[in-house]
Amino acid sequence: MIEIKPCMKILILEDNPFDVLLVKELLQSEMNEPEFYCTNNLDGYLEGLDCFVPDVVLSDNCLPQFTAV
Repeated sequence: MIEIKPCMKILILEDNPFDVLLVKELLQSEMNEPEFYCTNNLDGYLEGLDCFVPDVVLSDNCLPQFTAV
């Protein structure tokens, strides 16, 4: 019997579009069809947590609206 694993859902919180592309390309090369939800602000982050329900969140350390602390 073949086991089908669901793809990983990844929320990316990053304000630099080039960094988002780099992260997505790296993860796509190493993972089996990950799903991405990308945002660059607090409202999008909260919406992503609520609607997308990610398995993992990758966040920039310092964004205009809040920091990693």
